Amino acid sequence: MASRAPAAVAVLCAAAAGVAVELLVSFASGRREAWDSPAYWMVGYPALILASAALGALWPTGAWKLGFVAPIAQILTMMLRTGAGSLWPLGLIFGAVLGVPCSIAANAGRRMRGRGAPDPEADSAGEP
Repeated sequence: MASRAPAAVAVLCAAAAGVAVELLVSFASGRREAWDSPAYWMVGYPALILASAALGALWPTGAWKLGFVAPIAQILTMMLRTGAGSLWPLGLIFGAVLGVPCSIAANAGRRMRGRGAPDPEADSAGEP
């Protein structure tokens, strides 16, 4: 069951989503950085938000943290591809800001999962 998978798998999935959005949008649009393209804001970033919601539903424990992984991974991928330059701290801060809606979506995914599926945290609460 996906919810019992290690947290590292969830983080890797979120990071893969961020890397994929950066590469796909920048290559498809011909822009050096994905967020310079309107396609990023119309398709790429909403895809990160939806991916965060799905990951929050699959891995509910600490779901809100997963929302920050994809945008940060996207920014780090951009920095590796184009060179970090002197604005890398600002880029990471912007990645964290982009992570807020993704984090909210991941938490919403966790809450929606709880409507019909058992909560793995509640199952293990009584165990030593």
